[in-house]
Amino acid sequence: MLWLSKARIHKSQVSFLYSTPIEKRSSSSITLYTCHASAPPTALLDIRIGDIHRRVGADTGLLAPLLSGIVLDLKNKRWYFSDKPHHKICFKEDLDVNSLQTAGSIIANSCHLREEEGTPLNPEQKEKMSYLLEKFDSIFKPGGDPTPYVEHHINTKKHPPVSVPPYRMSPMKKELLRMEIEDLLEKDVIEERDSVYGDPVVLISKPDGKTRLCIDYRKLNEFTVPDSYPLSRMDDLLQSAKHSTFMSIIDLKSEYRQINVHPADRDKTAFVCPFGTFRYKRMPFGLRNAPATFQMLMDMLYRNLPAMAYLDDIIVLSSIFDQHLLDLETVFLKLKDYKLRANRSKCHFACSRVKYLGLRITSRGIELKSTLIKYQRFRKFHLLEM
Repeated sequence: MLWLSKARIHKSQVSFLYSTPIEKRSSSSITLYTCHASAPPTALLDIRIGDIHRRVGADTGLLAPLLSGIVLDLKNKRWYFSDKPHHKICFKEDLDVNSLQTAGSIIANSCHLREEEGTPLNPEQKEKMSYLLEKFDSIFKPGGDPTPYVEHHINTKKHPPVSVPPYRMSPMKKELLRMEIEDLLEKDVIEERDSVYGDPVVLISKPDGKTRLCIDYRKLNEFTVPDSYPLSRMDDLLQSAKHSTFMSIIDLKSEYRQINVHPADRDKTAFVCPFGTFRYKRMPFGLRNAPATFQMLMDMLYRNLPAMAYLDDIIVLSSIFDQHLLDLETVFLKLKDYKLRANRSKCHFACSRVKYLGLRITSRGIELKSTLIKYQRFRKFHLLEM
């Protein structure tokens, strides 16, 4: 499937053209539908480059004045208008439309601002913001090498290795576990290796219905020497977040897996399951000092930078838009240098209000979520009754 987004032309209209073989379709049998279920007048753009033959549908009512100015960048799978070469728009093949709830979720996959982002910006400022995201789109892509600046160490002194028998699993959970292990092997997060250590596997259901593989490291953590590295104070971060007009939240993707486990300590991360014994090459969740290692990386990353970080939650605050752009660019450059990736679907850019560390931050100050207010009222009433 090829899709053509017109979000920058007229809000969030999106048109679709299924990639049924062109020879079997006549131009009159193809209809483009917008997200509003309307069928605008359409035309077919016939594209031939060598042996490549593609036919793309276009809304002639809206795009007719601009068709002559469309430039296709097939190498990078993007297109743009000739008068705005800096504003490139992605196109994708085999997009599963049924798995997407709204047209807005399609646009969220690109580096453009979503509907809830950029609320205090005018059209020119939104254009600049989109250009910045486009410039640094590599930090939103999956995969990549681990950061070269920090490694995780597991200091157990001279304590003898401990191995715990694996937990029992149903056939359905075993199949889920097999899929998770194959995925981690493919991503080079784990490797199969015999070890005198071995902790059991636990499968945790995530809110989105997916499964996360976790390791019960309680025995290992008992004799791991604790790291005294301090975490950031939430109240200090929130105090600095007051009275900012432009706010951006950056959420790091698979944050722990962007840090290597020191080769000498990888055997200690080993886990046993029905499919064998594996150990982590990247830092897993559940290790006693993993939060301290990650906070150390964040403190190194944001030293002398216009941003604050509490573990993987990063916030950039500015009072002036041009300064906000410069601040974000500085942060993006550092992320790129540290080989860190961000989760675009959980990032929020150039907003007038954001949710951060369980609180709502606005240009007027900090507000509690309504659910927290209700809980505090209930707790106060309950204590009075007692």
